[in-house]
Amino acid sequence: MEIFLCLAVSLLFLFRPSTGQGLVGVSLRATNHYIEQGKTIELINMMKIPRVRVIDPTTEFISSLIGSGVIVSLSVEDEDTLTLIGTNKTAACDYVRNLIASSGRSVNISSISIGDEIIVKKPKLIKTVLKGVENVRESLEGLGLPGVVVSTSHSYDMIDGVFPPSASTFSPKYLSEITTALKILNRTNTPFQIELYPYEIYKAGKVAEANIKYTMFEVDVKDESIYIDPATGLRYASVLDMMIDSTFSALAKAGYGNMGLEITGTGWPNWNPDIDGLTTEENDFMSGEYNQRVINFVNSRPGTPLRPYESISVYLNGLVNDDPVEASSETAITYRSFMGIVTNYFKHRYNMNWSVVKVPPVIGGGAAGPSATFFLCFFLSIFFFFLLL
Repeated sequence: MEIFLCLAVSLLFLFRPSTGQGLVGVSLRATNHYIEQGKTIELINMMKIPRVRVIDPTTEFISSLIGSGVIVSLSVEDEDTLTLIGTNKTAACDYVRNLIASSGRSVNISSISIGDEIIVKKPKLIKTVLKGVENVRESLEGLGLPGVVVSTSHSYDMIDGVFPPSASTFSPKYLSEITTALKILNRTNTPFQIELYPYEIYKAGKVAEANIKYTMFEVDVKDESIYIDPATGLRYASVLDMMIDSTFSALAKAGYGNMGLEITGTGWPNWNPDIDGLTTEENDFMSGEYNQRVINFVNSRPGTPLRPYESISVYLNGLVNDDPVEASSETAITYRSFMGIVTNYFKHRYNMNWSVVKVPPVIGGGAAGPSATFFLCFFLSIFFFFLLL
């Protein structure tokens, strides 16, 4: 019986359809001066973007999403709002009710993220944010919406290492805070949200493997120079895959090896305020190449070398560049502020195809196929099946 069960499972994984369709979306800040609600939704529909992550949503913006058909993720980052919903259950319930009521429940809200990279950037708000996660979740349950995921997004700065992925752990500096957060998320089977920017690994230049080919998905999985994790033997053709599996490794060592993952931000700047050695066209080209390859990379096959077949949703940062007038001084000077896929006047910087694209291994990265363990199980199942006939 066990043999037939293993065979059935093997066949299920071999022939099951791709679950990666429409997993990549884009983030936008509802309060951005350049975001005009009607034109924004029109642009999203025209570009056929399947998901949007709305930062600091307003009731007006949520209302504008009615009938759009897109999957919506909300992110609360305004410090006053975070403090309010984290210290007052009634206020948290009112906040959630107003957002939901503004759409008449006609908008497909999949998740709400409370805070962004708080443990690293604003440690004084950690307890407030985690309480806000619980308050918002309770409010959603009270409104009959238990299916909306409530989490908080984290920074990769909390993780020590990326080469090799199997050696990565949460930094002792943040271990206490992240452990508390993981306990809260685990109680409701909530995915771990994190922002992953291979550009940061590339710019740091601390490891030889972080060259431009690895960050831009230009390494063939069959290349002799491909990075191989010495502990697991897994092959990696992209820094993004390495960062994802480094996160999974850190989660496993913290005792949460089965926790899911969602990438709430990734991208490549169309201008770097620290190093402006490229022309506008060159910067746009690099940004466009990275973003399109992320779409191909995620939608063409689910999973990573460490966790094959596991679908992970990803949000590109972002629709337009941040408005330097409205952004804080900290935000205005960082390269993350300059990752918009369209100009502030909604002119396309480059062409993008958001559909599922079947791509060769040179684009797909290290998880292009089933693991060795899978093949071993499959062929052994076939062998014993015919042996028993």
